[in-house]
Amino acid sequence: MDALDRMFERKNLSKLVGCPDGKAVGFQVGWIDEEGDSSHTQVCISSEHGVFAVTGSGDDASGPVWRSDGSKFAYLQGHDGLLQVFARDADGGNPRKLSDLPHGVVAVQQWCVKRRQLLVVAFQARPDTSKPIVSDYLPYKMDGTGYIAGEEISLYVLGEDDGSIQRVETPGADVKEARWAPTGDQLAIVVERCERQRHLTDLWIRSNDDAEFVQVTSQFPTVSSVAWAPDGKAVAFAGSSIEGDSRIRLQGWDLVGEKALLFSPLELASPSGLQWREDGQAVVAIEAHRSTQRIVACEREGGFSVVVDKPREITEFWMSPDAPMPALDRRGHSSGSAVETGFVGRHSGGSAGRLQPGR
Repeated sequence: MDALDRMFERKNLSKLVGCPDGKAVGFQVGWIDEEGDSSHTQVCISSEHGVFAVTGSGDDASGPVWRSDGSKFAYLQGHDGLLQVFARDADGGNPRKLSDLPHGVVAVQQWCVKRRQLLVVAFQARPDTSKPIVSDYLPYKMDGTGYIAGEEISLYVLGEDDGSIQRVETPGADVKEARWAPTGDQLAIVVERCERQRHLTDLWIRSNDDAEFVQVTSQFPTVSSVAWAPDGKAVAFAGSSIEGDSRIRLQGWDLVGEKALLFSPLELASPSGLQWREDGQAVVAIEAHRSTQRIVACEREGGFSVVVDKPREITEFWMSPDAPMPALDRRGHSSGSAVETGFVGRHSGGSAGRLQPGR
């Protein structure tokens, strides 16, 4: 029972995302309410002024996603039984609701200051559970989610000023990810294939709003964590080479030369958090290394250097403009994960500057 009690006491941190100016970091805290037999999530911000909760402890929330100039951030919060997009100033003030989609929002992907728009993935349709559901593809149901057969998840552009919403016509089935290039014109998306097995995904890119999407990958069963190079001339992503293989490796595509980038064949410990170095010559990622993880910088044409190599269990990180910033623990201590000045996670030594958000 002690182990079970510790599980209920634990708070888990995830979705770590840093403010572009390097002065703050946002994250999501999740925990289990044993008495209420439910789970909850809370959005928090950590800055030089301390840690504050953006949403209440009883709310279900997700995020945050920073505006590209760092002045505001967006997050998801429940409203009338559906998750909708809300926004606040960087200091947590001036909260306002941005979206009012009839079936709710799945995730905020990006907030581009040049376009004054947000990319959001939202439900276009939800399954009708009042009658038998017929599915001709798998998976039709997900643990913790329920039936997904009959769902349609589409990509939308949300205006930050007036809340205007516009659906983006995309190939394939459900949209899993979407990212504008730093210039704000090119758009990369990850979509499920229209096949019997919907877990297979591909990367597509269009050059501008009026262009058609062009398929970039077909050789990888799964693609995720798309990251644009600072100059918008290349993309990096996590991809598996064999269907069903848990090993994920760093992949990339040069849009100018229309060729694959020859990253070192390192095994990624986590597909999340791929970040390009500011010079655009390397991608920083989390490598699986001797039963733990380390952060490495993978050069575009092969070779790599170790950025962080300490006995830790890391699942996420964020690199500020000046130096690496927090990473996340895979399991955490009995009291949960914690944010430190350099890292979040398990380590063998002391913990300087650790911040533990309250419930």
